[in-house]
Amino acid sequence: MPDSLQVVAEAIKRAGDATGATLRVALCTAVQVGTGKVQTDATGAAWVACDLEVTPAPGDRVYALQQGSVTLVVGRLTGATEVIVQPPVGAVTPYAGTAAPANWLVCDGALLLRADYASLFAVIGTTYGNTLSTNFRVPDMRGRGPLGVNGSHALGSSGGNETVTLTGAMTPTHTHPGSQTAHSHPVTVDPHGHTASQAGHDHGAIGSHSHSVTKGAGTVAAASGTAVTASNATATTSGAAGGHTHTSVSPGVTVDAATATAAAGSSTPAVTVGSTAAPTASVPVLSPFLAMPYIIRAL
Repeated sequence: MPDSLQVVAEAIKRAGDATGATLRVALCTAVQVGTGKVQTDATGAAWVACDLEVTPAPGDRVYALQQGSVTLVVGRLTGATEVIVQPPVGAVTPYAGTAAPANWLVCDGALLLRADYASLFAVIGTTYGNTLSTNFRVPDMRGRGPLGVNGSHALGSSGGNETVTLTGAMTPTHTHPGSQTAHSHPVTVDPHGHTASQAGHDHGAIGSHSHSVTKGAGTVAAASGTAVTASNATATTSGAAGGHTHTSVSPGVTVDAATATAAAGSSTPAVTVGSTAAPTASVPVLSPFLAMPYIIRAL
């Protein structure tokens, strides 16, 4: 017995009473991933259970066992023998193309009719939005990346920004230390003198006068003289008292030279840096990326 017929015989045996059942060859037209059901050209849009370890692929020839209104795919006549694993309806993945492949849709937030995509609606519902009781939205992944659901991020929630504007609260307290090397500012005043002088001048005329001198037991006769002017000159008087002089001195005044030298000093000035305002420009926070669309399995 060929292997395919052996498979059919075992399937009928497992099905129990197959009285009145019809076995026919059908063309698999679609596969419902995750449920094990298929559509065939013999059953139209109805989903048919598949009793096979390897799920057939569209285009495969299969054995369909029909009993009344129930049909069961029980074997494969032609097609690949390897297991073809298809993502379940509702699976989202990045895609390098520009248009979604068959049974997939671009995750662009588009509205879909629930009647047209019943399997997808059964998986995601209105988690990503809707406008009427008859439609629902696919996730909008444009310019976004997925994030695992946890206690802080519920299914369907969104957030984040491509740029952030820093505020003062985001800038930690910090200092800007400054220092300046100690140094001196020497000042030297050349030695110099301060000289003051006064020209000769008169102190009035010396009029006739006498000098009384008592000597011993007698009296010296008064001396008489001629009035002179003391102007850098020597006056001479004559008389009984004997000749004598009156010297007038020119009062020249001289101030000694002084030397003034400023002592060199040093200082260490303090440097204070004032506070600065927080920046107002937007700062990008995106990691390096390669843009491509996300697609979702719809059928």
